[in-house]
This record gives sequence, structure tokens and C-alpha cells, in this order.
Amino acid sequence: MPRQWEKTWVQFLALTALWGIICLPNLGGADLWDIDEGNNAEAAYEMLESGNWVVPTFNYRLRVDKPALLYWLQILSYKMFGVNEFAARFPSALGGLASLWLIWGLGRLMFGPLAGFLAGIFLLTMPAWAGAAHFANPDSLLNASITATLFLFWQGYQKQNSRYLGWAGITTGLGMLAKGPIALALPGLILFPFLLWEKRLLFLASWHLLSGALLFLLVAAPWYAWVGVETKFEWHRGFFLTHNLGRFQTTMENHSGPWFYYLLVISVGALPWSAFLLLTAFQCKKDLGNSRQGDGGKTATRFLLCWVLPVLGFFSLSGTKLPNYILPLYPALALLTARAFQEWLRDTTSAPSWVMNLGTAAVSLTGLLVFLGLLVGSGQGELALLRGRKIPGLELMAPLGLGLLVSGILAFWNLKTCRPWRSAQWIMAGAIFLTTGLCWWNGASLNQIKAPRKLASFLPANHLTMETRLGHFDWFQPSLIFYCQREVSPIKDPSELEKFLRHPSPSFVFLPKKRWEELKDTLGPSIKPVGQATDFYKNCEVVLLANRS
Repeated sequence: MPRQWEKTWVQFLALTALWGIICLPNLGGADLWDIDEGNNAEAAYEMLESGNWVVPTFNYRLRVDKPALLYWLQILSYKMFGVNEFAARFPSALGGLASLWLIWGLGRLMFGPLAGFLAGIFLLTMPAWAGAAHFANPDSLLNASITATLFLFWQGYQKQNSRYLGWAGITTGLGMLAKGPIALALPGLILFPFLLWEKRLLFLASWHLLSGALLFLLVAAPWYAWVGVETKFEWHRGFFLTHNLGRFQTTMENHSGPWFYYLLVISVGALPWSAFLLLTAFQCKKDLGNSRQGDGGKTATRFLLCWVLPVLGFFSLSGTKLPNYILPLYPALALLTARAFQEWLRDTTSAPSWVMNLGTAAVSLTGLLVFLGLLVGSGQGELALLRGRKIPGLELMAPLGLGLLVSGILAFWNLKTCRPWRSAQWIMAGAIFLTTGLCWWNGASLNQIKAPRKLASFLPANHLTMETRLGHFDWFQPSLIFYCQREVSPIKDPSELEKFLRHPSPSFVFLPKKRWEELKDTLGPSIKPVGQATDFYKNCEVVLLANRS
């Protein structure tokens, strides 16, 4: 790497600019994704509308799924950018930027400027991390808070100064406000095995840990206490017992998987860098076997392995499994991979040459599979996924796979001509090309097969100022509330549906087209559909019924 690229300010500006290029264009281009984005964006809007920043609600009823930090940041974003998809996702993009800066800084502390810079690029171009920075849920904020906590710990551990444990109380408190006790559990699950491995558990025996606990309480406790009082602790019962303990013990919402579920998730979520996990394993083995006194690589590698392995095991044991749960692992994976690349580029790796050859070949194969997968997903040439559902516009993204394929081939060729720097540059170029293209697309072409926004557009323009009643029967997506900007009442059975539509006030009901066809004779000729849209998630047509034209 040219020496000017090792300068702190050059790396900072380059990584920040690359974040802006990957994360900001078309951030609001896609309609809200259900279920999570619809729930979170609407909960924040209802807080803004009511002026109550303490009690979260969804569809104007108590929501116990998440704490309030994301909602607060979305409210501020709504005030800056308006109530829209961009504003709902912008806090997640900022959380991604924070974790990017932190992992870059941690890499510089652990292994030097080159490793820090590489780690930043690797993290930026991992699809799982980039996807979280584009998604309106608390995971990106939690990732930033956990990364900050571990960054502070490492600073203190290296300097033998436990004062940093106190400041970590603030970042852990923010994580508690972002997603709950997992912000405490994961750092503990990482730090205890590390200190045990290092035979330094007494590092935690410090008054600064108590000051950290106090700062944690000062940050997190006021809101938790306030929402408890306001809801008579109904929020606490739902959040802690159902959405924390319940999710770990049992499978919720059909989100299950085998014990190796997260190994598959990482292999896809960390592409193309997961192709070099074998290179990373060789480097870890070398670092752990290093007996030189004062060599920081051994201690840092221990720390990063404790960042990955216990957390991976913890979530693998969980009854409920979702890809985003292991987002906090990706910063450590980026650092370990950057360390391996750094040593390979310096020709000090212990890995045989075939390991890197295999990795670059895997990058090419990945590009080919991405190309074919996007064509299959689009339903081109009689091929379609997901029970016959075609995904529009995916075929236009297929060249992204070809770009990665070409970059892998060029990287392999440069390996054979003994130009490792050129090879690494081609791999990074392919990763940036793929991730940037996917993020710029951001699923926007799927808007035409997402029903909520289109259906809401069929409501009268003045429905927010009228005595209008909205209901849903046998079909629902959370973002429907966000796009209607008012309560949409659930309707339980056909008799209640008929009663709802016979009301003298203007009344509208969202329901599957098949159900409408079954019930239209019962409802009578005065009840007619005023709009129709395709719902991709449930693979059905949905209509909006009205009791008057």
C-alpha cells in the first residue's frame, strides 16, 4: 500500500466516502419491508404524532417488541427529512458508519494502519453489514454499541487502565436502549472467556467497573423505569419474558434452523470475504502459536476469536434464529480476515499458496452463482422461485455477478504472475462493485409487488380529515399502517366484516381478492373494490373494499 494511504486522515476520509457511496444512494427507494420495518417506522411515527416519547405503540396499541432508542432516532430523522422510508432507515445507516469507524480504529490499534484500512473495506462490502445499514431495525445500532464497548475494553486492556471500563457503561447503556439485555450479554460472553484465556480475570476487579455500572444505569434505567410505570409493567412482561427469554427458549414466528444455520448465514453474509476463511484460519493458528514476548498479534487474535466463537455458539443454541442476530460477529470477522490479508501481502503468512488460489477461485465461482441466482430469482426463461412468484428487475442486477466473476479471474491471474497487491485490489474492486450495486438497487423494483403503499394510495385524498374507518380482514402487513397514517382495525370474521361495511361512515377494508369473491354476494352490490395490488409476501392479490364510491 502506498505510504500516503497509511495516513490516518486519508483512511478516514476514504472509508467515510465509501460508506456514503454504498449506504446513502436510494436508501429510501424501496417501500418498507415487512414485518420489521413496517412495525418500527410506524411505532416511531405514532410517538412523533402523539408527542409521547416514552411508551411505544403500533396501530395505536402498546408495542413491547423493542426499546425506544431506534424510535427516538427515527423521530429526529422524520423531523429532518420528513416521514418517509429514507428517514426511517437513516439511523441504521449512521449506526453502520459508527461501527465502521470503530472497527477501522480497532484494527489500527491491533495490527497497524494497513489492517485497519483493510478491515474497514471488508466490513463495508459484506452484504450482511451493508444490508443492516439499509434496514430500519435496531440491529445496526446494537452492532455499533457492542463494537464501541469492545473497542473501549481493548483500549483499557492494552494500556492496563481499567478506567475505560467506566466509559463502556455508556455504550452498553445505549445498546440496552437499542435492543435490550443482549447488549450486556454479548460483551460478557466475549470478555469472560478472553480474560480467562489470558488468565487476567482480575482486570475486572476494579472500582471503574462499578462506575461503568452506574453510568449504564444513568443511561438506560430512566426510560425503563418510566415505561414500566406508564404501562404498569406490561411492557416489561412482554419484552423481557416473550421477546427475550421466549425467543431463546422456543421457536417464534417459524424462525428456526439447524445447528449449522449461522455457518451458512456467515458464508453468504460475509461474501466475498468468506471465501478466505481458510486463509484466516491459517493466520489464526500462526498467531496463537507465536511465543515471542510483546507480540500483540497473539493477544489480539485471542480477543477476536472470543468475539466470534462463543457468540456463534450462543445464537446457534437459540430456539429462534434470524440472519441478523449474528450481525455483531461481522466486525471481528473483518478484522481477522484483514490480519490474514496483511500478512499475506507482506509475504509472512504460513498458509500454502494453494489456499489463496482456492479463495480467488471461490470468488469467481461466487460471481457465477450470483449471476445465475439473480436470473433465476427474476423468473427469466421459465425459471421462477418462491412458489411461482417472479421478482421484477433482478435480471438487471445479474451483471453484478459477472463483475465479481471477472474480478476473481483477474485476481487469480495476478496471483499466478506474482502480483499479490494487484490481486487483492481486484478482489476489493469486485466486492465494492457487487455490494454497491445491490445497495443502490435496494430492492426498489419490488415496490410493484408490495401491496401496502399502493393500496393506501386508493384511499380518498382527504381520508385523514374525514370520519373514515379502515379495517383489514384475512390479510395484513405492518407497513399498511404507516402508509395509511391512521389505525387499521382487525376484523375477525365475515359477520364482523359485513357489520363494519354497513356502518354509515365511509369505511374501507383490505382483504385478499379470493375472500372478496367468496363474500361479495353476501356483502351486496353496494360494496365494491376501489383498488387492487399484488402482495409478494403472501403471494396473493389484495383488494380495497369501500362502502361508497
